[in-house]
Amino acid sequence: MFQVTQRGDFEEPPEEVFDFVVDLRNERGWHPMLKWVEAKPDGPVGAGTVFDSEYKRLGRTHSALVECERPRHARFDVQSKAADMDMTFRFEPRAGGGTAMGFSALVEPKGAFRLMGPLAKTMFEREMAKRPQQFREALAKR
Repeated sequence: MFQVTQRGDFEEPPEEVFDFVVDLRNERGWHPMLKWVEAKPDGPVGAGTVFDSEYKRLGRTHSALVECERPRHARFDVQSKAADMDMTFRFEPRAGGGTAMGFSALVEPKGAFRLMGPLAKTMFEREMAKRPQQFREALAKR
């Protein structure tokens, strides 16, 4: 098991960044590996919303939003064939405007991902390091 953390600053207010990040259906606009994603129930996102999705190379993923305190905090329980993850997002207003977002993932690799050992953590860290910029670009297109 390993942990990965990441931070990002955004010009948009916390409510806007929170709504964008927490609704995983928005990955359609920025995640190049996403094949499809759906939310159950379909509608407003909150604690209990489940996102089922499929990614190239990763396969199917089941992400349950287990904690949702708009616009400050969200936590997902994520299960896939490659890893199980406990992902937490925190959103704070910045002095002068905008949002500071913090992200933490506790990752339990499975299968081939587990066999990769420390390389799995390095790969995950590199992928997560892209997220703030991907979020900024996607938010700018809205």
